[in-house]
Amino acid sequence: SEAFFMFLPGSGHLAGAFVFGKRARLWFNIWALSGISIREVGNKKSLREFVFLPEALPHPPHWIPPIYSDDLGLFDPKRNLAFRYCTVRLLLACRDGRPVGRVAGIINHRANSFRNENIARFGFLEAGDDPEITEALLSEIEGWAKSQGAGALVGPMGFSDQDPQGMLVEGFDTPPLIATNYNSPEMPRILEGMGYTKKVDYACFRVDIPDEMPESHRRIAERVKRDFRLLEFKRKRDLRPFIRPVLSLMNETYASLHGFAPLDPEEMDQLARRYMSFLEPDLIKGVEKDGQVVGFFIAMPDISPGIKRARGRLFPFGFLHILKELRSSKDLVLLLVGIRKDMQARGIDALMAISLYESARRRGMKRAFFHQELEDNRLVLAETLRVGAVPYKRARIYQKSL
Repeated sequence: SEAFFMFLPGSGHLAGAFVFGKRARLWFNIWALSGISIREVGNKKSLREFVFLPEALPHPPHWIPPIYSDDLGLFDPKRNLAFRYCTVRLLLACRDGRPVGRVAGIINHRANSFRNENIARFGFLEAGDDPEITEALLSEIEGWAKSQGAGALVGPMGFSDQDPQGMLVEGFDTPPLIATNYNSPEMPRILEGMGYTKKVDYACFRVDIPDEMPESHRRIAERVKRDFRLLEFKRKRDLRPFIRPVLSLMNETYASLHGFAPLDPEEMDQLARRYMSFLEPDLIKGVEKDGQVVGFFIAMPDISPGIKRARGRLFPFGFLHILKELRSSKDLVLLLVGIRKDMQARGIDALMAISLYESARRRGMKRAFFHQELEDNRLVLAETLRVGAVPYKRARIYQKSL
């Protein structure tokens, strides 16, 4: 056994690290001035503490809990396929022996190789608005990432870009959409005080669903129908053959976007299982040419109010709140959009948009919300603005050189 102590640079806190044996992974940071200790998740009990910690912390009024049963699978190496190519550390911050914060450190080796990067990620950060807890957690992840050879720490990010990512910096007065983060205005200031700077921003847009699409869109759609076939669905079982072609097209069209790494077929099936319960077939559209899917829109009702009423628990009765929201929500969430590069600017988006809005109007929906869109994805942003959508939220990915 060995032990050593050091002062963390610039923090004024004394940190002690203890290593017990060659195989042990448990590290403790003792933040002497605040009584905070850091411990690593290492068994089922501590994993449950990590997953359910958010419900024990104070949150702003618009905060929506995660679906806890989904997160239990997300952080389980036996159930989340991303653990095959990710190195992961899950940490809990404790004060007087009680968990008061958490963070995940992730090195996605596949993404680093695909993007020719050498970064580590932090994500799933929960610390209330306490700067000491936040600093204790992130300082530990910074040291770990540096020891793994990473040149920078970037986040908030998850295992992949299908997980919640980005820290809210504008739009605190409205609830978050599914698979997005929500935090108070204090958190960005805490990170910036620790030396984190902007890497890239995501914008969220909303627009009223029109009673009728513009005539220009209708003319374009009629012309497109001559060469392309619109794919529409009535039952979930009809969606299953559509999943892999759509996600394969996503691998192609999203390749240049920040943080993206391609999914393999097993991960495609896992992602589909994760969201299938919440998908409504009539809100999913595709376009086919010569037997190949060349474009897709995947949308769903906004179920966030149902998740909040369920307090993040599906059982014993929480799923009833979510089912009710699936059927009655007046808000549409556009999750994913993709068009094959050689088919862009040919009106495919107009054809799918008209069909999607018609389906939404039949459900009595009034507004459409566009999921996070990268600020440097100019083609998508231009089309979003062209249909009259306005930005109402902004989330930021931060970075810090190690």
